[in-house]
Amino acid sequence: RITLPLLRPSLQTAIILRVILAFEVFAVVAALGGTNLPVLMGETYNWQFTLQDRNVAAASALLILAVSIGFTLFFLRVLRVPKEARI
Repeated sequence: RITLPLLRPSLQTAIILRVILAFEVFAVVAALGGTNLPVLMGETYNWQFTLQDRNVAAASALLILAVSIGFTLFFLRVLRVPKEARI
């Protein structure tokens, strides 16, 4: 019988990777909706290459990094495996 505590390390890794990869959906949004649907990564790309403003693009990229790290730390804390449960 498989229980959630046995799956917790695998779930933790999968959720963290999915959260990080969720920020890379701007290519799909741009292909399906054009530039009418702004997403954070798409706006960063727009500031860097269309508007040629590296400062705003860098600040936006750091914001994306901070949000990704925040979600990662949140999921690490929520899905933490207690020391007595480790093999």
